[in-house]
Order: sequence, then structure tokens, then C-alpha cells
Amino acid sequence: MKRHLLLFTLLLLISGAMYGQIRSLYPITVQADSLQGEAYIIVGEQHFTEYNFNEEDICWIHANPAENYTFINWTENGEVFSTQADTNFIVTDSMTLVANFEELTPTQYSIIVQADSLQGEAYIIVDEQHFTEYIFNEGDTCWLHANPALNYTFINWTENDELFSIHADTNFIVTDSMTLVANFEELPPTVYTITVLAEPVEGGTVDGGGDYPEGTMIELSANPNTGYSFDHWDDGETLNPRTVEVTGDSTYTAIFTPIPYTITVQADPVAGGEVIGGGTYNYGTTVTLTANAYVGYSFSQWQDGDTNSTRTFTVTGDAVYTAFFTLNQYVVEVMSNPEEGGWVIGNGIYSHGVTCTLTAIPNDGYSFSNWMNGDNVVVSSELTYSFVVTENASFTANFARQYNIIAEVTPDGAGSVTGAGTYDYGTECTLTATPSDAYFFVNWTEDGLEVSTDTAYSFIVTSDRNLVANFKEIPCIDNLQEIVAKEHKEGNDTYVLVLVYPNPNNENYQYQWLYSTDDVAYTNLEEGTYNNQYYYNGGHLKDGYYKVRVSLDECSAETDSYYVSNGRLCIYPNPARSDNSIIIMNDSEGPAQLAIYSLDGRCLHMQAVNGNQATINLNLSVGVYVARITQSDGTTKVCKLIIQ
Repeated sequence: MKRHLLLFTLLLLISGAMYGQIRSLYPITVQADSLQGEAYIIVGEQHFTEYNFNEEDICWIHANPAENYTFINWTENGEVFSTQADTNFIVTDSMTLVANFEELTPTQYSIIVQADSLQGEAYIIVDEQHFTEYIFNEGDTCWLHANPALNYTFINWTENDELFSIHADTNFIVTDSMTLVANFEELPPTVYTITVLAEPVEGGTVDGGGDYPEGTMIELSANPNTGYSFDHWDDGETLNPRTVEVTGDSTYTAIFTPIPYTITVQADPVAGGEVIGGGTYNYGTTVTLTANAYVGYSFSQWQDGDTNSTRTFTVTGDAVYTAFFTLNQYVVEVMSNPEEGGWVIGNGIYSHGVTCTLTAIPNDGYSFSNWMNGDNVVVSSELTYSFVVTENASFTANFARQYNIIAEVTPDGAGSVTGAGTYDYGTECTLTATPSDAYFFVNWTEDGLEVSTDTAYSFIVTSDRNLVANFKEIPCIDNLQEIVAKEHKEGNDTYVLVLVYPNPNNENYQYQWLYSTDDVAYTNLEEGTYNNQYYYNGGHLKDGYYKVRVSLDECSAETDSYYVSNGRLCIYPNPARSDNSIIIMNDSEGPAQLAIYSLDGRCLHMQAVNGNQATINLNLSVGVYVARITQSDGTTKVCKLIIQ
């Protein structure tokens, strides 16, 4: 409707503007007592208490009564203008309109609530206050509350025995006076379960558990089983029995503790062994006892006749267990091998730890070899053998048949032999041949047949034997004392000779000349070798070390090495011993002067040398010296001399 009015007003304005008409403006005013209600002009969607309208505009007015008031009419100057709270009119003049209201007279009703005071209470709630009766205006909201007493429950609200509500807290709009009754009924008593437990379960039993009405006083009793004692309840209470009030479902646990018992163990005799497993144990504990025999003893039985060394039982009280041990007895068996070789003493039965002595007595023609145990291990080579008995044992006394081993030397005086004598059958014999000076060992022969070429000949004795150690004379080189170098002329040819003096002069000897530059790696000299001399055709002898190997049959010997120098001073042997003589080799035939100096420059020896060599006897201490030879023309040659 407001939209239509707005549209209508707009059309009028447009229409007036189109025709160029100019209309008069009239103010419209609306008034009302603010305590009784409100009044306003509606233009579009806005509210005004005063508005200027053009002539012939439509004015809409509205009156709204306050609470407990009602609209009567609109008046102008005391005259009724309209009885409609919402009305409109065509503006033709200025106007002041008054909205008139009058206070309503409410209808009041009495609300009463009732309840059996033993069963509960009922009341009306108004502004957080409680009433059992209250006067309400019609249309007011009434709030009710029913509160059951202990052990009662709310059923419903009734009016004149008619069901009004099933809610203890409810509300309704007051339209009439009412008496409402809160109805309750008694609850059946609350039953709670009292659970009783034992910890551990095998520790005992607990009496007093079950279902009880709330508030009941009950007695709980803890009854320990055999081997257990009551300690406390799980809530810390130690009183037994105890009385508790039932206030809800509850669990009470009685704590039992096992009674400790002592298990004593012992060995008889104490030296026989040990018993493991004794100690303090709780009732019902499974205990294992073990009897361990010491070396030389065996477990026999327990005091109750049980023959198992390990036993298991359940602890029910203090107890003593004794393990009996017995000293071991062992059989010692002895025998002879071979039986005819001799006889033995010591067979028998011995207690553990006893010393047993075995004695072997060989028969004629036999010797005692050794005692051998059952594992064929030799334990003694003495006729009497003692040991501590720790187990069954067997021993064999071994006897041996004896044989003569003879060893001879040929030729007489060529050497010696050791190892001959009397030997037991099966033993090893070792013959050793040692040659005399100037002889060497050839072989061992028996009945003219060679049996070994080793100086030490070993064999197992099984019979009498006669063996011969054969020797031969070795080449004689004791006289090979000097190796010298000389110039030798033959016609127009000049040779350098290296000679061995003196010639051993044995036509059976074979000579081999050897040469080395470092006295270590010697090689054969092939050129110009014959008998006791080596010649070099070239004018200059090779400087170096020379020695001669002399051989006879399969035996050979070598001279010492000598350093030979062509055209230089040469001393040999060098190094020399302090008590030996030395040979001075000089390449000059003329006279010369030889001097021996210490390293600090002192002259220790001086003598004349005629010819190209001289033998000098010195008595020098071990050390290093300098030899100098001065020729007749004044030239000198120097060589180092080592005395050791």
C-alpha cells in the first residue's frame, strides 16, 4: 500500500509539473503521549512527526500504542478525526493531529503449586524468587520447578488429576487461574557392588563382597592361605577385618605376602663336593638343588634317599637338605710287554688321591725301556714310576731285547767313531765317524758293502751288527805357504808368473788356480795354468786375489787368498796375524828401504830389502799400519797393513 501511495504522490508531482501548476504547501503535524504510545507520518519508508505536503497530496499516518495501552482515535482541536490507527487523507490545509490512547485494565489469574513435602518440593520462579502462589496477568509466562526429595523421582504435573506436564521444569502462558500439583514416587533403593580381590590370587581369600543398598555398613575380612600373611588393603588400611559404608561401586584388594622360609644345604663330607641352591625362598617357590661332586668324589644320595644329583621341589617351610658324597675307587692295571721281558708290581684298587707306585723288574737278556699309559704315551723311563690316582688307569712296562753294535776304523789311526755299544731292540743307534787330521771320511760298510756315506749313520737296532768307518788321506797343503808374482822371460817373450811355494810335489795332486777382484767371487783361471804356477802372457799381471785349490780323489783343500799386484807394493798375507811373518813383494830388483808406520806417524820398523821380495818377521799389536818402501832412485810405494 505504501508503494502505491508513493507512486500516486509521484504521479501528482509529475502531473503538476507538466501543467505548470504551482500548488500551496501545508504542514501536517502528529502528536502522542510518549508514555502511552507513538505517532508518525509515513513518507516513502521514512517516519516523521511533521512534514510539508502539497495541496491535494495524500498523507499517511500511524499510531502505535505502548504496552498495556490501546489506541482510541485521532483528534484535531479536540474533534475526532479518525478511529483508525492507520489512516490517510488528502491534504487541503495545515493540520495538527493527536493520537489518543487509554490504559488497558489486565485480567489477573492466580497460579498455585503444591507437593507432598516428604516427597519433594514445587515452586513458581519469578525473577529468581520462589513462590508456591503468584498472581499473573493474563498472557504472562509462568515458570514451574519440581525438585524430588532423596530417594524420590519426579513423575508429572497435574491439574485436577489431569496430566499437565511430564517435565519437572516447564512454563506456560497464563490464561486462567490454576492449581498444579507436582507428583513424585519413591525410588527403589540404590544397590552398589562391592568387589573384593586377593593379590596375589594364591595368597588368600577375601570375604564380604557382594551387592548392597547404598548406606549399608559391611565388614570385609582377608583370609591368608597357608604360607602367606595379610599385609594391607590397597587403600593403605591395615585393619583386618574392616568395616566400610556402601556409597557406590567399589573394589577392595587385600594384599598378601608370602612367608619366607630358609632352605639349608650341606655336603657330607664337606671335602666331597658342594650343594648349590640353598637360601631364603617364599612359600610356594620352586627351588632346584644341585649336588656337584669335587674331583675324586661321586654324588651318592640325599638324606631322604633321592639319588638324583639335581632335584626340584616346592617350598612349604624351613628345610635342610644334605648331599652325601663318596670317595672314588679306581682300578690300576699293569702288564709286561713282552710278557717274558720281565714282571711288574702295582696292580690293585686305589682310592682317589692315593699315590700308586709301579715297579718293573726285567728278566735276564732284557732291559727295561719305559712305562706307557693306556693311550700309548710314554710316562716314564725309570724302573719305578709313581703317580697320584685320579681315574681308572692301565700301564704297560715295556722291555727290550739287547743287541751289540760294533764300529771299527780303517785304516788304523785315520779317525774315530762313537755310538757303538749295547742297544735295546727297536731303539735307534747313531754311529758318528770323525776323521783324524789329514784324513777325510769315505763311507760306512758292513760285510764289505757300503751302507752310508754320511758321517752320522742312524738305524733301528734289530740285531747284532759290525760296521766299518772308512777314511782316506786328504791332500797335503800345509806347505803351500806363499803365492808370489815374478817376471819371467823366455826368448823375446815376457811372462808374468804367479807361483805357489813350495811345490807339494805330489804327482797325484790336481791344481786349480782361482782369481777374484774382491776376495769373494772367485773364477777359474784357464790361461797358462800348470802344476803350481799360473803365467800370464801380456806384460802386466791382473791385479787381484789369487788362491789355489788342491784336490786328491774326492777331497780338496784351498790355500788362503793372496793379493797380487803387478808393479806395486804388495803385502801378504794382509790382514796378517800379529805373530806371523809377512812377505813384501816389490816390482824392483834393486835395493830398497822398508818402513812400517803407525797411523799417528811413528816409525815402528825399518829394514833393507834386496830383490823384489822379502820376508819380514813383525811383532805388532792388532791394528792398522802403513808400509812404505823407498827405492834406490828415491821413488816410494805405500800400502796399508792390517794386523788382526
